[in-house]
Amino acid sequence: MAASANPFSPRCRGPDPASESRLKAFDAIFVPGAKDIERAVRQGVERERLTAVGYIKLDYLRHLTAHGSLFDNDRKVVFYNPHFDASISSIALARDVIARFREQDRYNLVFAPHVRAFENLGAAGREAWNALAIPGRIIIDIDSPRLFDMTYVNTADVYLGDMSSQLYEFLSRPRPAVFLNAHAVHWAADPRYAGWHLGGVATGADDVLATIDQAIASHDALIPRQAEAVAFAFGNYEGSTGRGAAALLAVLDRL
Repeated sequence: MAASANPFSPRCRGPDPASESRLKAFDAIFVPGAKDIERAVRQGVERERLTAVGYIKLDYLRHLTAHGSLFDNDRKVVFYNPHFDASISSIALARDVIARFREQDRYNLVFAPHVRAFENLGAAGREAWNALAIPGRIIIDIDSPRLFDMTYVNTADVYLGDMSSQLYEFLSRPRPAVFLNAHAVHWAADPRYAGWHLGGVATGADDVLATIDQAIASHDALIPRQAEAVAFAFGNYEGSTGRGAAALLAVLDRL
């Protein structure tokens, strides 16, 4: 692939369209909750192959990972987590979004996109993105272990994103959320954008800060809806590590 002339370009690529169909190759499939079961059944996977055990990642990491403060001030922390697929992501607006945070002093920002977003970015591109950080105010993280271990999910006060499933990890403790409609989609009746009903929706970089202000002010009304959505996506994740292991052993015993 030719190098991009723009050092900021993440060279995003779309998800593998065969990712769901591959499930048909397995006799036993363990998923977090009802949301994944319904999606797999719609794609032709027999329901009897599927078992919901809860979201193991949440159950596992909450016991292992302790997170302190990311900043040495009391400003609320916004976690900006764009998806890697350019066709649904807001990452093309990311520099403008970061610029708006550089111009204000109400919020701290963590820019930590999906780990695949910058997987093909060269050294010059990484340097260009990292240069947008401001010590004590803005963290730019495009390749550290914190993209995996839920550091930002657990410590931030506000989620800012688009289509990442990491939203539901963040909402396992209900908090304000904002989504960037970077492609002017008619999202309200589209089930692919169900998560956007769990917070505010900004139309571009210019109204991100105002949308965050409003999401914080109105969050209490959304707490029940957020909790219900997480339960649908992740099931009862408390103890899911043990349930998943037990379910696997039961299958092996039958074999």
